[in-house]
Amino acid sequence: MERSRDRLVIGADELEAVARCPHALNFLDRIGHARACPACDAVAAAGRYLLKQVARDLRRPPTVGAVRREYRKARRSRRLDAAEEAREAAVVAALFDWSREVAERVNLVDVLAETHLGAWTVRGRIDAVLHGAGNDFSVVKFCCGRDHGEEVMNYEVLAARLWLREEYEVDADSLLLVAPAGAAVRVQCFEQPIPASFLRASLIHILSGVGPGSPSDPDWPSELPPVYGEHCWSCNACFQQGARE
Repeated sequence: MERSRDRLVIGADELEAVARCPHALNFLDRIGHARACPACDAVAAAGRYLLKQVARDLRRPPTVGAVRREYRKARRSRRLDAAEEAREAAVVAALFDWSREVAERVNLVDVLAETHLGAWTVRGRIDAVLHGAGNDFSVVKFCCGRDHGEEVMNYEVLAARLWLREEYEVDADSLLLVAPAGAAVRVQCFEQPIPASFLRASLIHILSGVGPGSPSDPDWPSELPPVYGEHCWSCNACFQQGARE
């Protein structure tokens, strides 16, 4: 959470933690570290790069080397062992094939969605938006294929869909989860026809119970609370340990 021009700004990917526990706002860095998945970040970076290139219909197609650089940069690792090298090559090849299949449907790639809710601003990155038949649009979310990327109720995507409706007046009811699966790409489609008014009301409700505070406030906790509250037994978002890699 940050302040920008007297507004409170929160990342859309942080909404789930805040929705589960209002106290989580003070521990978003810790929660983000626990939830981070470099593999998902790498797949998303490579996928977004490829879709940008094919959407531009460039005479010079993207090269494998360029896509791999995007992949490794997001994975925060320049040196990979033999198994990781093979996995990387398979991921890049699969994304290449899939990006060619959807080239004509690419509408938006790597866009920053920003929705204003009272004193709050919710920001999130949309991996891509594909145009389907008629006036149908789908939000694309890249993931590594592990279970943590297959949550249908994804707050980041819900915030993105609200922005698309209010900014472009399109109903992006479909969520496409794109994940490498061996030498191919597995695409899962989830239909979630939620009215924009419901989406906005839900986000406002999530943020209404949050007291953001400030590190300069005497009551702002700099460490984990020593005593578990009642909500913690069913939440524990603040206390996650380790990476989800």
